[in-house]
Amino acid sequence: MKDRGLLLLAIFGNVVTAWSWFGVNMLGIGLHSYGFMDAAFKWLVLFNASQVTLLLLGALPLHLWRSFQQSTPATLPPTEGGRKPSPAPGAA
Repeated sequence: MKDRGLLLLAIFGNVVTAWSWFGVNMLGIGLHSYGFMDAAFKWLVLFNASQVTLLLLGALPLHLWRSFQQSTPATLPPTEGGRKPSPAPGAA
């Protein structure tokens, strides 16, 4: 697994942890239902939506990422008479 895969798994781990901690409380039954988590549902959904958005962005092909796009070399403007400028002395 490469760096990008590890990144995506870490983000997915956030989703699993959020549902494990807060989702169980929202069931309303059982030993871990504390009864004060009704208002947290909206925030849990928003958090998970943000994490899924990051997962989708991270899963985009690399050629769509700005940091992996090929940059075009800067072109020098033509000099008088349309000649190309000569390279600087000592430049190879």
